[in-house]
Formats: sequence, structure tokens, C-alpha cells
Amino acid sequence: MTHVMLPGYKIGPHMIFSEPLHVVDDDDSMRDAISAILVDAGYAAQTWASGTAFLGALNASTSGVVVLDLQMPGLNGLALINQLNQAKLNIQVIFISGHAQPPDVIAAFHRGAVDFLLKPFTRLALLEAVEKSALVVSQNRLLKLNTQAAMAKFNTLTPREKEIFKSLASGMTIKGLTMQYQLAEITVKVHKAQIMRKLEIDSFQDILRFSQSLPSELLNLSTADA
Repeated sequence: MTHVMLPGYKIGPHMIFSEPLHVVDDDDSMRDAISAILVDAGYAAQTWASGTAFLGALNASTSGVVVLDLQMPGLNGLALINQLNQAKLNIQVIFISGHAQPPDVIAAFHRGAVDFLLKPFTRLALLEAVEKSALVVSQNRLLKLNTQAAMAKFNTLTPREKEIFKSLASGMTIKGLTMQYQLAEITVKVHKAQIMRKLEIDSFQDILRFSQSLPSELLNLSTADA
């Protein structure tokens, strides 16, 4: 498998990354035991005795991995992951439970959990789940950086160039563009050349790859603002 590498990340026997891992469990002994395993493996860990306390420490830029007990007083694990999803944070969840039923496990995965560990679980199972989750966090971060970089370039285009780019990305030919925009062929070619220069791309394949870095809803805009 090819691993995405980001500053502050490395791949060893276990992935280590610069953000703390969060352990949310109302059981003091379990919370401390999991934290000890993570710290021993080289991770930074923060512990929380309740879902409410964990939520209160988050902000819009928080990302990372949380090992989350399913059944807790007050805000339980499923309610907490619902709130994380609503906040659209780059946080990956590993559920743990000693009394989970199949519907609980299904509900957890439907809400985007990376893994579900039944107590008692092994040190290896925990670290493998954490590594898998940390890789998702890093890939999401890289995707966001790529999208931001692509948007910065895309926004250097004029409104007309943006519309022509979207048409090119949809597979429209030069002849089709002349008919779509009622432009001379030479004008369309000049627009295309300007687009390629500003986006620093060289081929139709590059146009397709670049379009995949943009938010999908952006490519569905109408041509009314052209």
C-alpha cells in the first residue's frame, strides 16, 4: 500500500502523527489503560471522562482520532459521533464496547466509524485501528490541501474561462464550445490556452485531473454567470 506522507507524520510499525489521540470513556481504569498503550506506542493521548467534556474542548480546526466508548451516561457514543458529523470535523472514530449488540455496531459504521472493538481487545487490535484511522485523517487533510490549492488557481480564471473549463472537463470539444458560447474557434482556442497557462496544466488529461480536485458542486454551476 502507498502511504500519503505529510509533515509531522511518519510510518513506523505504527503510524505516529503530531496530533493527540483522544480517549473518551467514563470507566477510569479502561480510559487510563488505553491511554497507557497509546503513549507506550509513541502517541500523544488526551483522556476525557464524558462525551460532553470532549465536545467542549473541540473547535472548528480540530482533527484527529478518538477512541470512543459506546455506552456512557449522558451523551453516549452514537450521539457524540452524530455531533461530530454535523460539525464536519476531520475526526475519525474507533468505537469500543463491552456490551454492544449487532444493531449498535451497524449504527456505528453507518455513522462513519472506522472500527469497532469489543472489550476486552488486544493491544495490537487497538494500535491497528488507530493506525488505520490516522491514515484516513492524513488522507483527508491532504485532500483538503489539494482542493484549496486547486481553488486558488481556479479563482484566477475569468468567469468566461471558468465556464469554458467546466465545459472542457465535461468532454466538450472545441467545435462544441464554439456553438455553446457563440464564439469564433480562434477565440475559444485563446481562452483554452489562457486556462492551461493559469492552471499550469498541459493536456486534456490534466484538465480532467484538475477538475477532480475541485468541489463537485462547483462543476455543476450553470452558465448564467458567464
